Amino acid sequence: MRIIGGTARGRKLVGPSSEGTRPLSDRAREALFNILGPGIRGERVLDLFAGTGAVGLEAISRGALSATFVERDRKALGDIQRNLDMLGFGDQGKAVSGDALGFLGRTREAFDVIFAGPPQWDGLWKTTIAALDARPEVLADGGVLITQLDPSEDDGDPDLEVLARVEARTYGKTLLLFHEARQPD
Repeated sequence: MRIIGGTARGRKLVGPSSEGTRPLSDRAREALFNILGPGIRGERVLDLFAGTGAVGLEAISRGALSATFVERDRKALGDIQRNLDMLGFGDQGKAVSGDALGFLGRTREAFDVIFAGPPQWDGLWKTTIAALDARPEVLADGGVLITQLDPSEDDGDPDLEVLARVEARTYGKTLLLFHEARQPD
C-alpha cells in the first residue's frame, strides 16, 4: 500500500496491523482522487473507520488542508499515527480514538470531504449515511460524503431528508457511493 499522488507520491504506508482492516485498494483510491480532482486542495477531510488512514493521507498528499482520522482499533490507530509521522503530516492530521458514529454525533467541526469505510455486511454504511443525514452541519456547504462498501450490500439508501446520492462507482469488489446535501427548494 502506498500514496498514489501528490507530495508523498510513491511512499509506502505502514499497515494494516489489525485483522479487520480492509484498506481501499490503490486502484479504487486513485479513481476516487481522480473524481475529486484538484478540488481536494485546501479541503478539510474526515476519514471515518479510518483503518490505515490511506484515504486521508492521500488527501493531505494531494493538498488537503487537514484530515481527521477516526478509528477505534488501537493497532490501526497506531498505524495511522506512524504514517502521519513517517510522511511528515503530523501538523495536518489528527488521529482520534473512538467510535465513528459517536464522533459524528458529537463533533462541532464541519468537513468538506467525508470518507467512510465501515466494516462490511453489517449495514453500517446505511447507519453512517443516516447519522450524517441527522447532523448535516458536519458536512460543509458544497461538501461530499463518500462511502465504501461491497457492491452486493447496496440495496438502496436509507430514508434521507438532507443527503442525496449523486453518483455510484464500482471498482471490482468496491462500490463508492457519493452523497451531497440537497439544495433547498
